[in-house]
Amino acid sequence: MEVSCLSQFHTICSLNVAVRKIKPDGNCFFRALSDQLCGCQEGHLVLRQLIMDYICENRQKFEASIDDQHFSNWEDFIYKMRQQGTFADGIMVAASALSLRRSIFIHQQLQRPILFKPLICNTSFEQIHLAYDDKTLHYTSLCSINSKKLHIDDCECTLG
Repeated sequence: MEVSCLSQFHTICSLNVAVRKIKPDGNCFFRALSDQLCGCQEGHLVLRQLIMDYICENRQKFEASIDDQHFSNWEDFIYKMRQQGTFADGIMVAASALSLRRSIFIHQQLQRPILFKPLICNTSFEQIHLAYDDKTLHYTSLCSINSKKLHIDDCECTLG
């Protein structure tokens, strides 16, 4: 399915990108991730569950990082993050990079992208490029303006 890009997005890196519209229903991170991986948003529920399974299997990596202002304990975090419509946080972005073995670049307007890098990276896989609006707390998917594959060097980024 061909998805058209909506508006140009200005990030501080070598990419010419535009944003694709992503439904703002609390699943936007997973919808944008699904759009990057398979060209549609419909895989968001499966991705949420796969990434949450990875987090559960690797509790020792993530438990100390949960936001205690939003979650009372580990079980509360797991329960809420498994629910459709729960907003993704930094743990979810990091866990996504690790579990998918893909570099994930989070772009914000007029800023250097933040890179979330997996421990083991399959270099044959394409990079994942998402935009985040910190005013609306919304993720979107980025696409190339010139129809080229989205790829940047790590040196253009800040590490997440």
